[in-house]
Amino acid sequence: MFLLGLTGTFRDLIINRALHGVLSGNSCVIKSILAEITDTTNFAQAYAYSSIPWMAGGIIGPLIGGRLAQPADRFPNIFGGSEFMKSYPYFLACAVPATFSAIVWLVMHLFFKETLLNKQTMCQFFKDFRRSGSWQSTDSVDNEHSSTQGKDDASNPIRIRSILVPSVIVAAANYATLALMDIAIRSTQLLFLATPVDMGGLGLDPLRIGNLFSVVGIANGIFQIFFFPLLHARLGKKAVYVSSVASGIPIIIAFPVINALARRRGLTTTVWLLVVGQLALGVNMNLAFACVFMFIAAAAPTRRALGATNGFSQMIVSIVRTFGPALAGATFSFSIQHPRFAWLNYYFLSFTAFLALGTSLLLPHQRL
Repeated sequence: MFLLGLTGTFRDLIINRALHGVLSGNSCVIKSILAEITDTTNFAQAYAYSSIPWMAGGIIGPLIGGRLAQPADRFPNIFGGSEFMKSYPYFLACAVPATFSAIVWLVMHLFFKETLLNKQTMCQFFKDFRRSGSWQSTDSVDNEHSSTQGKDDASNPIRIRSILVPSVIVAAANYATLALMDIAIRSTQLLFLATPVDMGGLGLDPLRIGNLFSVVGIANGIFQIFFFPLLHARLGKKAVYVSSVASGIPIIIAFPVINALARRRGLTTTVWLLVVGQLALGVNMNLAFACVFMFIAAAAPTRRALGATNGFSQMIVSIVRTFGPALAGATFSFSIQHPRFAWLNYYFLSFTAFLALGTSLLLPHQRL
């Protein structure tokens, strides 16, 4: 994040984004931790409460980005004389969350209790990996951990090919297609809100966009905490997942409808109601992530393979997320520059939505 604030060229931005992908492996670790400390009776509740940090980030992040960007212009009395802030207008907006992340890392390093009882040192891990090309646990397992892990033999290595079973591949494919649709829609949504009305967008300023997404962050956290466990218990995770993925279709349809109304009548109450409705559908679409994490955990061949299964799924999603925003941004820009292809971006978004919806039909029907 500090490097992102110091970025001055497009090349540096690409390098920084690549580093972000390489160094951000915490997502699959968190999902593995949740799976290790829960069982089938409280899985849904745990994943629902895990949305609280995302809600906080969704609220605070846009506010930081919207209010601390370009501080020399926004706060001239404080930063007006700073040449550094004028040269790097986004450094402050990046430095604040980066500092917070550093503090959180220190707290976790000092106080977090390991959930995997049968663990290895890093040196032993690399020795085993170099010798067998697999992830291997230590041989000592206490009785309590043995009962938790079922009949897994802790002395047997977990080889990569052992997790390449149909259940894992289907779950990972759903995670990948969901992530592609989600990041394509989110990228387009930001561009759409900031682009002038006559060019196909809505023409909102950064502060208003930041406030909108802060409200969405609050709504998303509340909805996940209070409604996801109920919906999961009543309908099952596949029904919730499919319906959440299907929310992407009306979200995509809303883009041209909102712009057409804004061109004719301006930012009227009707336009704002459609924007709110589109954002509300996005909140519902986020339920799909909680469901797909549960499918991935359930697909692991053994409980000891949770880390490898989550890591494999995250690897596939990381690959998808490298080109998803680029394709969404490129098709949106191309559609603006070439009126003949004005619908190209929406065709691409529709493709990602129907791909995710079709892949969801391959998931098993059992409840977790």
